[in-house]
Amino acid sequence: MSNLIGLSLIAAFLVLEAVLAGVLQKVKLKEKGLRGVILAMAVLPMFLLTAIDAWRWPVTVNPNVDLPFSWFHFIFIALVILFCFLVIRLAGVHIQKDDSKSRLSKTDWTVFMFGVLLTGIEIYKQIFYATLFTNYSWYLFPFQFCSVPLYVCLIAPWIKNQKRKEACYSFIGIFGLIAGLAVMAYPTTVFTNQISICIHTMVWHGSMIVVGTYLVARYRIGTSLLQWRQAASILSMFILIAIVMNMAIHLFAPQIGLNPFFLSPWISSPFPVLSTILAKGQSSWGVFWGWLVYLICYILAFFLGGMLVYLVAGIFTHKPNPALAKQPA
Repeated sequence: MSNLIGLSLIAAFLVLEAVLAGVLQKVKLKEKGLRGVILAMAVLPMFLLTAIDAWRWPVTVNPNVDLPFSWFHFIFIALVILFCFLVIRLAGVHIQKDDSKSRLSKTDWTVFMFGVLLTGIEIYKQIFYATLFTNYSWYLFPFQFCSVPLYVCLIAPWIKNQKRKEACYSFIGIFGLIAGLAVMAYPTTVFTNQISICIHTMVWHGSMIVVGTYLVARYRIGTSLLQWRQAASILSMFILIAIVMNMAIHLFAPQIGLNPFFLSPWISSPFPVLSTILAKGQSSWGVFWGWLVYLICYILAFFLGGMLVYLVAGIFTHKPNPALAKQPA
């Protein structure tokens, strides 16, 4: 695909999204109409990525060397910052206008739409990049630390128990935010020569920052230690699932190369420092005990990172959220 065609498709996408945004602002629509337009805006990126699937960087571009901290990277950083400001304002509106009697409140619908956005672009990635229907690349199976916010965004809004729902939202607001920030701040291994996948990566992790920021503002994450404990409990559940998956994969299908959460005792870790702990631990104490030390350090690192995000968020959300006192438990 030529640059002219690729840029034209992106321009057409941006125009269409702008038109739909204008409809939301200028046209008086009923609730179903508003949600229909928002749903269309969330689904459109999937079609854009599909349309530009054949678009590649020039052969002179080394993606993981040239793209980090380039104009491409900085454009998405700027967009993330812009959308973070917008969702902080949106969160303030939703604090006042959320209707707990509706099946989905405005907050729930917003989170669910982020889930729809992530689902759409991941469907594209699984079909066209992971070659879902031909020779599937199992290492791209979406069950990693950066992938699980997808499932939480889709499921949490429909949970009736408010405490469990808020636990899920705390997970997105703390650990989903960490996942997004880590990649957007240091994206040295996530780019490929396929432009659509580079856009997917930036949109995916940028969206996690935006929805995380929205939930931090909406639920004043950082004002109650319970929020961190709830988020840590959800992460612990995912880590346990990942460990079980890794054991099952090793027993029944070790050849597929899938390593959920990078917690397999039999595959090297990609994380700085932690990879050294795993390698040296296993060489000194054996596969299991070396892996156990790695697992403990892995959990501590993520929990401490979550605590740091919680404490920083608390600097900006020190005022209590008046809406929380009105919501039923």
